[in-house]
Amino acid sequence: MTTTFSGRSGRLVLASLALAAVAGLSTTAVAVARDDAPSSPATSAAATTTSPSTSPATSTAGGAEVSETPVGQQPVPGYTGAGGRFLELDPAWVQPGTTVRTGDGWSAVVSPDSSRFRLTAPDGRQWSTRLGLTADGSPNLLSATRLMLGQAGEGYVVSTGEPGQELTVITLRSDRIRTALVTGGVPIGNGTTEDGRAYRTWFSGGVLRTAVALTAEDPRQVALHYWGVSGPGEGSDHADPETVDLMPAPEGTYCLTGEPGSGTAARCEVPRDESQLPTPDVTTGQGVGRSVAFPSGTYGRLQRGERGLDLVLTGPDGAPQRVAIPGAGYAELITSELRIDGRTAYLVQREGGDSTAAFLAVVGDDGPFLARVAAGDTYFGSGFSPDGRSERLVVAGGGTALYSQIELPGGGGDVRLWRLDDAGTLTAVAVG
Repeated sequence: MTTTFSGRSGRLVLASLALAAVAGLSTTAVAVARDDAPSSPATSAAATTTSPSTSPATSTAGGAEVSETPVGQQPVPGYTGAGGRFLELDPAWVQPGTTVRTGDGWSAVVSPDSSRFRLTAPDGRQWSTRLGLTADGSPNLLSATRLMLGQAGEGYVVSTGEPGQELTVITLRSDRIRTALVTGGVPIGNGTTEDGRAYRTWFSGGVLRTAVALTAEDPRQVALHYWGVSGPGEGSDHADPETVDLMPAPEGTYCLTGEPGSGTAARCEVPRDESQLPTPDVTTGQGVGRSVAFPSGTYGRLQRGERGLDLVLTGPDGAPQRVAIPGAGYAELITSELRIDGRTAYLVQREGGDSTAAFLAVVGDDGPFLARVAAGDTYFGSGFSPDGRSERLVVAGGGTALYSQIELPGGGGDVRLWRLDDAGTLTAVAVG
């Protein structure tokens, strides 16, 4: 699978500041890294070349050099099917002080005391940033398996103690090292959410993927995501943003059968039982005139035009496309890129009196268009009706589901799941 990430040429560093696994972990701790300008190459003694480990539990000795592990080598047990998305690669961890050299002349190393990560370009320029340390002094291990991040460059993963519990993302952008912020409401690493749902992150075909169980009771039905970083695509006229986001791109709901190494993964329907609806995402919005960078490489912006408000979507090719947003009042573009019933879409909300109308811009073969809402008794948005009924539109499952929570004035309520058909029509379906 070829994955395109946004961003001009650059290097991405993923540092996993792993603490001991703690039940109830639901958000990713992001360590703050200091921005350092490139420096002159440091003088170092010659090192002995060794081979990277062939097991995640084993690492090479420090003070050595290794070559990067090519993508596609050293597979570890996973699930077949689903286009290979659940097949895992060994991260091939190496000890602090061991330099990983790539075939294109770059090198990366964690300092012997685990306190810094250093990246060296083929011409000798160097960048470094501080790494977080755990209280028990567990070493930061560097992976010899490099990540392929499309237009955003390549990445390196550093892990402390038990690998993969929490991830810190550091990018080399505009000749400066920057710490990325995890966005999108999806946990990254390995652990358990506050409501008991397991999640796991792994190397897959040169990218990182995370599967989050839809319920605590059934870890075999999962929402799958791959991770990208925000930034302009090739040919974009946008300047590199000062901040960098690590953003999940939804790939759908999958059902796992059997055990890793012999089991299979396949697409499955979103559950219709209300108790098993995907957990609501933490969403944010941007108002008129502010750009949003999405994992696919698309930029979105609400812009006032001659006839009213437009949603302007600019793809990696730099060509803007417009969708008119009806109504008046304050509007904002939700910063999560949605994947509803296999279609990429973007959500705009617009306030008006006691309600907030929602508009779903769907990416079609001939450009984006607003989804039509089928006639019915469910409002696509949030607000209050004259009879006292309230409705709230919820983005859930890492952008893979939309549903409305309905509360009746006399108590009780209902949940309606929004389904998007091939014609681009949204229909509210009763859950349960």
